[in-house]
Amino acid sequence: MRIVICIILNLFILSTQSINIRIVNESNMPVEGAYIEINKKIFLFSDNKGLVDIPDGFNPSDSVFISHLSYKKLNTTIEKLEKLSNVVVLESQMKELKEITVSNLNPKKYVEQSIKLISKNYTYSFEPPLSLHADISFSNSDDNSEIIKYKGKLKLNQTKKNIYAGKDNFTEVISENADKYIFQLKPYNFVSIIPISSHPVIKKYKNFSFHKYEYILYKNQEAVKIYFQIDRKHGGQSGYLIINSEDKGIMSLSYSINPIKDWIGEKTKKGIVKTSLLSYYVESDYEKDNSGLYSFSSGRENIKVSTKAGKDIVNTTSDSYLKKINEHIKNENLIKLEDISRKKTSP
Repeated sequence: MRIVICIILNLFILSTQSINIRIVNESNMPVEGAYIEINKKIFLFSDNKGLVDIPDGFNPSDSVFISHLSYKKLNTTIEKLEKLSNVVVLESQMKELKEITVSNLNPKKYVEQSIKLISKNYTYSFEPPLSLHADISFSNSDDNSEIIKYKGKLKLNQTKKNIYAGKDNFTEVISENADKYIFQLKPYNFVSIIPISSHPVIKKYKNFSFHKYEYILYKNQEAVKIYFQIDRKHGGQSGYLIINSEDKGIMSLSYSINPIKDWIGEKTKKGIVKTSLLSYYVESDYEKDNSGLYSFSSGRENIKVSTKAGKDIVNTTSDSYLKKINEHIKNENLIKLEDISRKKTSP
């Protein structure tokens, strides 16, 4: 009887205590922005130290799904996480293929061919409506206070003039003084990372230099990883594209933009407001759907800016994580995307 009671108590402890896990890569470096899904109900992300706090209330057998744009997906359970001493090692999606011998490739020409095939290789971004799990935050960098926080499901649908959003199973926090920050950085700009054609390197690839490439295995498919950059005069961007060797479809891209002083100038009731870009980072991943065409799979956008209005200077951070889901969004009361963080609607 004592043995049975001890077992029951141990199971109870496992299912009610919160768990702190650390996600790292094969070099033991923290993985930021890893996506954690528990029983398809709880969605979490690792911070810049690779840490994730899993709340209490889960059973040892509950499923845990971990994914990241740059790493292989991992399916595990709460119990297995604890046996790993709460440290999870993700395996890179990219592996160099040194054994492949190919004649010299012209990377710029290769990118040009890939871009010309976008209309053939990709579905239209919001048709049919795109269902996502979204984790969107807009905060004051000076005191880390939340201005806007949205976490939950979104359905995005586009008409000729606007993109509309439907919310489902979400939590939303909007501070009382949120309106005064809206002119600084619109918190719905995350939608720009979804269409492949919206990225600067796609729109203005002729202005970029493609200085390096390597053959890799990405998600078990042979691909070419091509590095690009552009000078400071045009934004100072640098990053890479991962292009499928078979059909020249762009599977993934990642880039950052160098700081830009007085990036945006706006005329407001308070006078001229100047916003300087402190940092800008984007990751965006695309996968083939059942039709054999590529569509948005997941992505992240992180933007830090400093805004000066008169003598007042405010620093803000916008951080958006998006992951496509194959679920029906129940809320059919669609609102304009720009109103997503201005209307306090109940889930």
